[in-house]
This record gives sequence, C-alpha cells and structure tokens, in this order.
Amino acid sequence: MLTGLYKRLLKLTSRPGEKGEYSGGYLQDRIRREALVLCRPSQGRALEIGCGEGLLLAQLEKENAGLKLWGVDNDDIRLKAASTRSGSFSLSNQDARKLSFEDGYFDVIICVNVLFNMPSKDDVRQILSEMKRVCKKGGSIIFDIRNSKNPALALKYRFAGYYDDTLKGLPLKTYSIEEIEALLKDMGMEAVVKKFIGFNSPIFSMAVIMEIRKPC
Repeated sequence: MLTGLYKRLLKLTSRPGEKGEYSGGYLQDRIRREALVLCRPSQGRALEIGCGEGLLLAQLEKENAGLKLWGVDNDDIRLKAASTRSGSFSLSNQDARKLSFEDGYFDVIICVNVLFNMPSKDDVRQILSEMKRVCKKGGSIIFDIRNSKNPALALKYRFAGYYDDTLKGLPLKTYSIEEIEALLKDMGMEAVVKKFIGFNSPIFSMAVIMEIRKPC
C-alpha cells in the first residue's frame, strides 16, 4: 500500500517526460534545476557524473548551447535511456572514483543526486578528488549533499525501504555542511556558492548544492 501511494506521489511531482523515471521526483528535479542555474555562465566542455537517464544533460543541451556534453554512469540500462534523449551526448560506463579523462579536460563538472548513494565519506572524497583532477584551473565543480541536520529527511531515509523498492540496499548517506566543508578544505578547495534546497535554512533544508572554483 505504501509503495503504491509513494509511486503515485512520485508521478504527480515529476516533470512531464520524466514520470516513471528512476531519477525523477520533486527533490531530484529541484536539485537539477539549481545545477542548471549554476551552469548558465559556463562554456566549453561539461561532464555529468552519475548522469543516469540523461535528464540533466537533456535540459543542459536545451538551455546552454555553449556546452559540449559528456556523461558517465555505472549502469548500462540508464546510459541506454540517456542515449535516446539526444545523439550529441558522449556517454560511457565509468567508475566515478577513477575516471578515464585526462587532467584539466573539462570546464565544468556536475555530480548531483549521486553522493548520497555512495557507501562512505571516503568514496565521496575520491569522487571529489577525481572531479578536481579532470577540471581545468578556474573551472566549476558542482555537487550536492543530502542534509543530515534535517529530521524529516532522516526519517524518510530510515523507512525508505518500506515504500520505495528502488532504494532498498542503497546507503542513503547524509552529511552536514560543516563536515563537507572540512573535507573540501583538506583537499585545498572551498565552496564559492551554497544553495539550500527545500527550505532556505542550514538545518531544515533537505539538500545543499555547492559550487567550487578550481584554484588557478
């Protein structure tokens, strides 16, 4: 019963054309929209890590003609779905912790709705390290975290397996802004933009999207 109710709610809150997609949903869409805003000034090469079915890549293609788009994911079924949205994406199956691209290849790198599914903070560090490596100096790194301080989100993820079959067995990790900022500082990086998603509050926001500029 709970699963059926959740699926109906998910369809109601998903954009047209995204209903029924694994990566659809209100929060995911809100985060993608904020990423689109942050990408507006960018030109050149853009990489999305964890591109899934290509929902963000398709929107980027429509809204920013100045970007040439790449996407990586570790799921061939979702990559196949992404390939049907456009023939202009360059897609490949890769581990986000060990990318095949050369140093400084991309002008902007996006990784949204992904890090909460990583097993540990060490995996998050590895992904951020790879993003930093393949980003050019002065380029943008955009990612989000799920906010550990939000009590409703903690409750949602605790019982997620009871109403959403797609989330069973996933880590559903949440982090505080402070611990991610400490991690970034240890890596020689700093967030130049922080946007709260859901509520404009470091406590009650459901997610936080951050932008880093790679030091020159």
